[in-house]
Amino acid sequence: MIEIHARATGRVQGVGFRATLYSYASKLGLFGTVQNLSDGSVEIYLFGERETIKSLFMALQKNFDFELFQEEIHPVHAYTRFEII
Repeated sequence: MIEIHARATGRVQGVGFRATLYSYASKLGLFGTVQNLSDGSVEIYLFGERETIKSLFMALQKNFDFELFQEEIHPVHAYTRFEII
């Protein structure tokens, strides 16, 4: 299990990006958070299996036009679910 910190830029606010990410993450059994940032980007923390997280991002790219910046971080959060902040 890994934790990913990611930031999505592009047209990601006001288009259902967070709700879609929430739906996919919940179905895939991932934990973490997603929230809009004031600069128009979306911040994402995901905890789960590397391949499952990769699958989530691939599914999102079929529905949204965005650029993703991500890094694996040392797990620091104790998630019990996935939530929209």
